[in-house]
Amino acid sequence: MSNRTTELVRQALDKGLKLLFPPQCATCGRLGWSLCPRCVAEFYELGARVCPICGDLREDRTVCPRCEVQRPHYDQLRSAFRFQGTLRDATHALKYEGRSDLGLSLALAMARVLPPIQADLIVPIPLHQDRLVQRGYNQAECLSQALADLWVLPHADTDALIRVRHTETQVNLTFQERQQNVADAFSASEDWVANRSVILVDDVSTTGATLNEAAAALRAAGAIQIFGITLARAV
Repeated sequence: MSNRTTELVRQALDKGLKLLFPPQCATCGRLGWSLCPRCVAEFYELGARVCPICGDLREDRTVCPRCEVQRPHYDQLRSAFRFQGTLRDATHALKYEGRSDLGLSLALAMARVLPPIQADLIVPIPLHQDRLVQRGYNQAECLSQALADLWVLPHADTDALIRVRHTETQVNLTFQERQQNVADAFSASEDWVANRSVILVDDVSTTGATLNEAAAALRAAGAIQIFGITLARAV
């Protein structure tokens, strides 16, 4: 069977399954949508009043004290939405309820808010292998792969950036504890990132510690520019 025939069969099966089992909005349960327009309209944009480096809320848009003292390893971090309401519910479904199908819908919402970035490569924050096996997929990769398709950019293989040790969940940790928790947790491939500009993608940023540590690994492997983007920011 040719690749073209295989793809046509796959598309036909996909359409048939959707007729038998229509998608359901992850936040309100409405049939026909993975994420319905009404719920997407309730996403609260983070806005432009942020630190120009780390993206933390900053009313005067100046560099925040933390970045003044110690610049992150990434060049810039931007988040599309506030981590609240229907966006938080959708993110929880993507991350913990097996709704990997939300990747495209959420990436489309991100792309409407965040301007396209000129870069050589898109890389997701990786999960440790144990957590990947447990969850079945990497939620950050669901977003990054969809963004790569939307922005027509190359997407890295899973060996471009790996998590070399298991880390505890970052929930309820202080900024210092988060830094310690993810210290030296990542390793990057020079073959993939050396002399390249990289977009680093994750689902939620709270302090930016995970993205910063991943960016450090990318820098060590020779990345020349690193732009972090996340679906949401906890504020």
